Amino acid sequence: MDELIAYGRKNGDRIAYADVNAINTDALERYGRMGFREVSRKEKDAGEGHVFTEVELTRVM
Repeated sequence: MDELIAYGRKNGDRIAYADVNAINTDALERYGRMGFREVSRKEKDAGEGHVFTEVELTRVM
């Protein structure tokens, strides 16, 4: 992830985005330690009657 953020900075990006399934608490914690903050939560249809919550995260680079 650090390499992706460095690449974005080098190419003029100012904000990094990530989407994570809300049940993936390990990933949410990891992104939080990297400076990402939650922006929104959306219910997503995974097909066949399955729904999950997607968490959108951002970080200023």
